Amino acid sequence: MIDRQASCANGARRVDSVDSILSRRATTETDEDRRQYALDLVGLVLQEEHAQRLDECLRLYAFDAVWEAPLRNVSYSGAVAIRANYLRFFHNVRDLRFKSLEQFATAERVFVDSLVRFTIAGDALDNCPLPVGAHARVRRLNTFHIGDGLIRRATGYEIWERDDA
Repeated sequence: MIDRQASCANGARRVDSVDSILSRRATTETDEDRRQYALDLVGLVLQEEHAQRLDECLRLYAFDAVWEAPLRNVSYSGAVAIRANYLRFFHNVRDLRFKSLEQFATAERVFVDSLVRFTIAGDALDNCPLPVGAHARVRRLNTFHIGDGLIRRATGYEIWERDDA
C-alpha cells in the first residue's frame, strides 16, 4: 500500500508531471492514444492526490467538474468545492494508505478499483459512515469521465468497514 503522507514527505519521484500530461491533450488522435492518455491522466491524479500537491492535481479537472460519492449521497460541483472537500478530508485523516487493485480505460472513461485505509481524526467527510477515531478500510470503484482531455466527472462507489488490522 502506498502511504500518501510519507510518499509526499519523502519527496517520492513522480512518474510524470501535470504540464507534460496536459501538453498531450491535443495530440491524442487515435482511440488507443486517447485510452492511454486517459489512463495516464487518472494515474497522475491518483499519484498527486494529497494535500501538498492538491492544486496541481486539480489542474487535471475541468473547472466545472463534478465529484460524487452516491452511496454517501454527496456531490461537489466545480473546482472550488472539490478542492474544499479534498482539503477537509486530508486535514482530518491520519495514516492514509492507498492501493490500486485494477484499472482499465476506454477513450472517455477510466475505472479504478482500489483499497484505501485511514484513521478518521476529525470531521473528514459528509455522511461518513464511521465515527471519529475509527480505522477505516474502504474499497472504492472510481469512474472518471474524460472530456476535452480533463476529468469532467469522478464518481466513487465505496464499501466501508472498520479496519481492525
